[in-house]
Amino acid sequence: MGPVARQAVEDAIGFWVTWHLYGGFEGLQEFGLHQSTIWRKVARFRNMTGVHPDVFEMPGVAIDAAAYWAAAGTKVGRPPRR
Repeated sequence: MGPVARQAVEDAIGFWVTWHLYGGFEGLQEFGLHQSTIWRKVARFRNMTGVHPDVFEMPGVAIDAAAYWAAAGTKVGRPPRR
């Protein structure tokens, strides 16, 4: 895998994790991303994986947003309002 492909995979995985930690579209908007940026990232993610970030599953990886924010909220910033 070349450097460009590696970067694309890293970006997609990071977006997927962030999508779930912040609660999807609205949470990412609250986090500060512009809606056109979010839609562009969702489209790129779907193009790479074939599915929406909500339904994508990575075997062996589980995201527990509540546990993450309980442990890291004060270290990385405030959790999304919910």
